[in-house]
Amino acid sequence: MPTVTRVKLVLAVLGLLLFAAGARWENTILRWVAIGVIAAAFLLRFWRAKEDDPPPPPPEA
Repeated sequence: MPTVTRVKLVLAVLGLLLFAAGARWENTILRWVAIGVIAAAFLLRFWRAKEDDPPPPPPEA
């Protein structure tokens, strides 16, 4: 799995957990921070992911 995909998943899960905690404790600031974290995960969608293992160079003739 590419590194960018892992970061997006971690940010999305972290955002959901923060939002749930903010809703549980009725903390508005925590909910806004969670929305920001989820927005960052969404914006990473447009980041062009590099492959972890680039293809080998072609053999010389």
